[in-house]
Amino acid sequence: MQEAKEMLVLADKDLEYYESETIRLRSQTDHVEAQKNYILDCRIKLRWILSRFRQLPNELLLLIFEFACEWNLLQEHPWLDNIPPSTKIGSSPLSHLPALAITAVCTRWRTLALSSPILWSKIKLELSLQAANNSGFTSILKLYLERSANSPLFLFLDAVGKPRMGKKTDLLPLAQCVHRWSSFTYRGHYAPSRAIPFTSRHFGSLEDLDIELHNNVTGGSAILDLFRIAPKLRSLTTDLTPNCLIDSAHRENELAVLLNSCPNLNTVKLRQQDGLQFKVDFPPHKYHTIHSLTLAVGDHKMARDFMKVVFKSHAFPSLNELHLQTRDEYIFVESAWPKDAFHGFMSRSLCTITSFSVHGLGISDSDFIDILHLLPSLLELSLDDHWLQLQSSPKIALSFVELM
Repeated sequence: MQEAKEMLVLADKDLEYYESETIRLRSQTDHVEAQKNYILDCRIKLRWILSRFRQLPNELLLLIFEFACEWNLLQEHPWLDNIPPSTKIGSSPLSHLPALAITAVCTRWRTLALSSPILWSKIKLELSLQAANNSGFTSILKLYLERSANSPLFLFLDAVGKPRMGKKTDLLPLAQCVHRWSSFTYRGHYAPSRAIPFTSRHFGSLEDLDIELHNNVTGGSAILDLFRIAPKLRSLTTDLTPNCLIDSAHRENELAVLLNSCPNLNTVKLRQQDGLQFKVDFPPHKYHTIHSLTLAVGDHKMARDFMKVVFKSHAFPSLNELHLQTRDEYIFVESAWPKDAFHGFMSRSLCTITSFSVHGLGISDSDFIDILHLLPSLLELSLDDHWLQLQSSPKIALSFVELM
């Protein structure tokens, strides 16, 4: 019995010893593990120091940043309109704000991004005009405008819905810097003046303008007239054709006024607006600064009337390029060619067209040949009707090849 008691005492002592050894070894293991993690962290930092990307000069790094910052998307949140926004934002909204994302990487990147106003000057805005004023949206817009400093602004505004009373205050910071607008693209159901509370109509830096309305506009709203004072404007894209820009009271053609008011405007692209009927009820205007004209058709039934209105309403003596295409590159439009209207256009314009293209528009070979007869100075010809050929037989066939 005594011997068993002595063995029990020895067993307790052994257990105490092993317990203490376990604690000591565990402590050593934790220490070694901590040292290992420290070394791993140091190795990562050392590799970062030696990485080729870190050795890039600031100038090259900024070029990469500019390439990455194509658009900074500011979308109103929460989105309360029945019409969904154009862009679906997932679980990471920061991915749509590349300038902000760059500033969150490291001190060097943040310093470079904050010192480069151009990264903050490419802004795409999506908002519902029916929702209540959003102070958060306005705050982030102000942040971008402040960080863009005096850099020219490249803006894309997608304004959905009918304007709510007082809603325009969300975009007041944008209106206060119209003198910096270099490029402005607008998509909306109403005129831009219904979305933006303009305090000035002097667009001294504006070079590119693109206006497209989702509704059929029948006149009465000053849309293009807003941009009449844009001395540097060189490119205009719009679906507002002449007959939908005539005020019924004053019979003033806004497009004509804009073309005459901007001395540097040389490139015009007119898009056909679906569901709109076209007719000519005013004399043609002559514009001497336009060098390039693009007509983008979309409605099979009205495509001919659309082209007819444009050809009968204008004369471009300095025109060098004429492009006919569909609004959507993945569709084709089969339409009769307004032969007489085009003949009249060419005889009035007396222009020298050296570049001509037809993309996705179904024109018969006889009409196409007739067009070429009117273009004796042609140097560049582009024809793309592959979508059309998937649906029917080719329009430009052997007779055209024989002409060549």
